[in-house]
Amino acid sequence: MSSAPSSPISHSTPLEEYTSNLKLDDETSSADFRSECIQSLERAFEEDHTVDNAAIELKTLRMASNVQLRSVKQVVIGFLLSKIQLTGTLAQQKQAVNKIIERWGPLLPAIGGEDPIENTLLLQVRWCYLNFIFPILIMS
Repeated sequence: MSSAPSSPISHSTPLEEYTSNLKLDDETSSADFRSECIQSLERAFEEDHTVDNAAIELKTLRMASNVQLRSVKQVVIGFLLSKIQLTGTLAQQKQAVNKIIERWGPLLPAIGGEDPIENTLLLQVRWCYLNFIFPILIMS
């Protein structure tokens, strides 16, 4: 079997592209929250925190920032997507996705994002925006 046909994602997308359109009540709050959330996720990822510890930190940040759960989920989903390197064959891409999702996927329910339909929708919207709509806007 030959390698998979090229897909819209053939590289790692920078984290900023995954989270930059997250908007809260004011732009400063949005940027501060996003930055704090990403820093927390980066630490958890680099230091191999447990999902429970990462969830506690994100829940605390959410309460301190007074943002909706959906905002936290958007940053978490964007972060996880940014960590997936989709290169190589289809089998290699599947392995890259599974590695991140198996390890960090339980973070969404742990922070309170237990609605699988909403989680899937957020994931699909983010992925489609970055890989189909965003490139078209840049080319225009």
